Amino acid sequence: MANRLNQYSTPHVLTRSLSRLLNGVLVALLVLLPLGAKASQQADFNQAYKNYVAQIQQQHYAAALPFAKQAYELGQQLYPETDSGRLAMTDNYAVNLMVLDKNNEAASVFTELLRLTEIVYGSNAAQLQPILDDLVEVSRKAGIDKEQIKALEVRRYKLYLRHNSWEFIEQFGQDELATTQHTKNLQSKLEGHFEQDFAIYESVHWSIVYHPDLSKQVAKVAKLMEKTYNSSLSYLVALNLRNKPLDTKMTAVYLKSRADYISYVKKMTKDKYVANKSGGLFSFRARASFFYDRGLKDNGKPRYPSASLVVHESAHQVLYAFGLNSSQYVQPRWLKEGLAVAFEAHDFKSGKFGPHTNNYSFGRMTQVDKLINDYELMSLSELVTLDGDDEEFRNAGNQPAIYAVGSMAVRFFYEYYPEQFKDYLVILAKSRQHHNERANYGKNIRLKQFKQAFGDPAALDDAFKQYVYDTVTEADTRRVEYKKQRKAKNKSTS
Repeated sequence: MANRLNQYSTPHVLTRSLSRLLNGVLVALLVLLPLGAKASQQADFNQAYKNYVAQIQQQHYAAALPFAKQAYELGQQLYPETDSGRLAMTDNYAVNLMVLDKNNEAASVFTELLRLTEIVYGSNAAQLQPILDDLVEVSRKAGIDKEQIKALEVRRYKLYLRHNSWEFIEQFGQDELATTQHTKNLQSKLEGHFEQDFAIYESVHWSIVYHPDLSKQVAKVAKLMEKTYNSSLSYLVALNLRNKPLDTKMTAVYLKSRADYISYVKKMTKDKYVANKSGGLFSFRARASFFYDRGLKDNGKPRYPSASLVVHESAHQVLYAFGLNSSQYVQPRWLKEGLAVAFEAHDFKSGKFGPHTNNYSFGRMTQVDKLINDYELMSLSELVTLDGDDEEFRNAGNQPAIYAVGSMAVRFFYEYYPEQFKDYLVILAKSRQHHNERANYGKNIRLKQFKQAFGDPAALDDAFKQYVYDTVTEADTRRVEYKKQRKAKNKSTS
């Protein structure tokens, strides 16, 4: 992470750093003061800021300090806490103090700046990072309590991971992983079941057992699965739940036809419904993802499995491999499925998708939009009490809507309540109940688990509802832009 204080070694760089405060926003402060401000305060502020700018431009930082302080104090009277001018005056004064090594005072003002910035941008905003950089530095120099500094450093590191997770995972070197014995055993089972040979395709993190006729298709599916791995790892890093890659390969199966898929899945799961209704799945029992080829299009090109399906099931598997989903305890189904749905996207080519991005699945957003328009959007209070054997889930027609709303909750928690969400996952993990004991769970227990981490979900209902509305609106805007981009690209290539 770059530290702004390290840039202050020369007056030239200092001027460059401080000059950002003189462009646009602060210049406008001279004329855009709040209506009703006292004329004397306005005049004093204008003069103080004018004097401050003059001294900074001449690199007279000590001479600028009293004017920075005066503008800061007048700004407290003239501007509400949410006003950008208030933040700018506070930033000016804090930086000026820091440059002059007045570290105790600088720490106090930077702490105030941090508080104001949280009010405006939220407690997880990227705008907090440079402030924390400077606050840590001046706190060290001021000899402030080590535990307090450590807490600031931890918060700074978490913010760094949250906003730089893609760059962070690029640092991981990946040794070549061996094919597991589990994959080889599954290959033998498939060969015995179908009485024919199967091959193994090796990607970085998967060994995919496949029908030998599908070598071209399996390579493309593997590429999408690897993108899902990277996106899932980036999400876990951003949430501060993981800081290293997998050290064992996962297993997947790519069958030649739907008939083959139904035949094997039915044998494996003993579940006729799953075999007949699913287009692909990740099986906890088999510890593998299963997909099938869809034959050829009319033009003779392969008809691959749905990209959203491959990503959805691969996300289940990656999160399972990283320990976020487990066969050792029961996660609410809305959460397990909501996490997987949140990795579905409109742009898989970018390779960056998941709950920590705005690469939305337009299809899922359409489902949510319909719920809003039909006045059927489930509240957060209702959602978090669902388990998996509820009447709502037993009605298969309700499942897509619940999954879509579940994905919105996952995004909502990431955006506004990441620490509580992590606590919630820990609470669920400590339940240590197996999936076949799900019947022991009911709405009251699920509600209790949620309250332990978040408090009363009713207190979040309005905020969640507004978040859903805003996100659907943003997705609609992105959909229009995306269609325009695709149309322009197609036109340019035709």
